[in-house]
Amino acid sequence: MNLDFLKNEWEQASKETQKNWDKLTKEDMQKAKGNLKELKNIIQEKYDLTKDEVDEEFDKFTGKMKTKFKMFGKNLEDDAEILKMEAEDKVEDLKDDAEILKMEAEDKVEETSKKIKRETEEKTKEATEKMKKGIEDIKNKLN
Repeated sequence: MNLDFLKNEWEQASKETQKNWDKLTKEDMQKAKGNLKELKNIIQEKYDLTKDEVDEEFDKFTGKMKTKFKMFGKNLEDDAEILKMEAEDKVEDLKDDAEILKMEAEDKVEETSKKIKRETEEKTKEATEKMKKGIEDIKNKLN
């Protein structure tokens, strides 16, 4: 049986192991420190079991642990999927907000352009009127 998951998650596995075999101490777990053969030897001593009995009990325990760790991993995957969907929703909301801001900016640009055009036309009209008056004054003076 591949027990790498226990070695990789030793801290959590230690707690679960101590729950299963309550005679084990923190010192026992530190002594084993991920060495499963050493852990089995400690269990065999503390519980006065044969090697075969320890192997059988340990196989049952690690089967439960694998299920538990898989469920833990599945919960993390589910949480990650939920977070991904929430992030995608936020991105869509931001895109919508950006589109609204873009339309508002375009409206402001159009409004400002019309205002500038109107003011330019008014100034041009005033300047034209002044030039016409000036030309009229010059003509009157020449006559």
